[in-house]
Amino acid sequence: MTKRAFATSALLVALTFSTALPARAQTAPPAPAPVTDRGNVSIGGVVGIAAVQNVGGLVGGRIGYRLSPKFEIIGDATWMQDTVTRRRLDTATQVAGYLQNTQGSAATGTVAEPTWSFRGGVQFTIASHGTTDFYAAVQAGAARVVFQPTFTLNNSDVTTKLPTYGVVLGSDLAGESTVADYSGGVGVRMPHGPWNFDVGVHVESVRTPDQPSLVIGASFAVMRRF
Repeated sequence: MTKRAFATSALLVALTFSTALPARAQTAPPAPAPVTDRGNVSIGGVVGIAAVQNVGGLVGGRIGYRLSPKFEIIGDATWMQDTVTRRRLDTATQVAGYLQNTQGSAATGTVAEPTWSFRGGVQFTIASHGTTDFYAAVQAGAARVVFQPTFTLNNSDVTTKLPTYGVVLGSDLAGESTVADYSGGVGVRMPHGPWNFDVGVHVESVRTPDQPSLVIGASFAVMRRF
């Protein structure tokens, strides 16, 4: 190889390295920033069952505001299909017995008690395992109770005709009332992105004057945090 050819080759090698080195020096693009936690407000729906003497459905909505990772203010508005007590059903049966004895025909009596419950309170985390939280909650508020009696005589509905048979239903079997409502419960909350999935059980006392309804409830909630 001549000196001239050697010099040309050396120049080409130098040019190649001078072009490649800046490319190697470039850093990889930064990784996307991790998704930060969502806001403090959560809104969602609740479904489940509520049992007193009978077992019925439970549906409603829930709103929450997180004050800290372990402490949240919550509010529930739920409809329970039937919170009637054994004593109230027994009273309806006694009225039906009176009808049967005085009219000489078979009679039946029952009453349903659908209830709207509006409660607010606090929910606090008592333990955590990974991203799963175990919590306890206490709430207080008011309930709107509607009594829906049904009486039959000789297989015919006579609920609206009871006064003609000498029967006037009291406030323990008919009408509507607004009463105090208290509840406490425990549950498990499982976050998934902006969503929280919540399974819980609670005991709720609907304070009707003659006999409070003690409700045992189990519910599933889906909440979205904003």
